Amino acid sequence: MSIDLQVIRDVSGFTETQDNGARPFSKNVYNIILTASAVTTFTVPVTDCSVFMAYFRYTPNSTVWVQPDVLTTLVLPTTTASVTTATLNPGTRRVSNGQQIQLLTASSNVEVSIEFYRLIG
Repeated sequence: MSIDLQVIRDVSGFTETQDNGARPFSKNVYNIILTASAVTTFTVPVTDCSVFMAYFRYTPNSTVWVQPDVLTTLVLPTTTASVTTATLNPGTRRVSNGQQIQLLTASSNVEVSIEFYRLIG
């Protein structure tokens, strides 16, 4: 069972409407320990919900690149600018039931926690 998250749409996108922005504890929390320079693929849980709000948390001072789907292999950035779909340490993202997400770091033993809330509203 998923925990509901009531949101409204404002000029900048989604805004939470929980009391003072405080979310209830999620029943869908996944914790991952990343290995240096190894891509980890995670699949969003398949539940009674088609769209989730995912909240990412990381080991302090770590750098984690997160990429939706797996159409291309996620690689660590170089000194050359390039077009990518990866984001550095995203906080919150809207994700779909069963969607795959890739995670990558250059450091060892980086912890990532992802909380999922069912979107309503």
